[in-house]
Amino acid sequence: MAKKNQPTALTPDELKNLRDSLQEVNQAKLQLADNVLAKAEMLLNMSALKNKFAEVEKSITEKYGVDITLNIETGAITPKE
Repeated sequence: MAKKNQPTALTPDELKNLRDSLQEVNQAKLQLADNVLAKAEMLLNMSALKNKFAEVEKSITEKYGVDITLNIETGAITPKE
């Protein structure tokens, strides 16, 4: 049995608070999704960068051999001891 004088709608303040809260939740979900997509893009980019580095490293190794020490700052090559 329904109570007498039971409200049939939210007050304007209740409705505003509910809508504002829902909007904040939805905005947080969108930000999270954007971050997940950005992470996936960064991982793909990192994979490509590692592959490029491996190619450069391989070409240097083929040209100068594996028994060297390379100073990354100056480019100086010295034989390993």
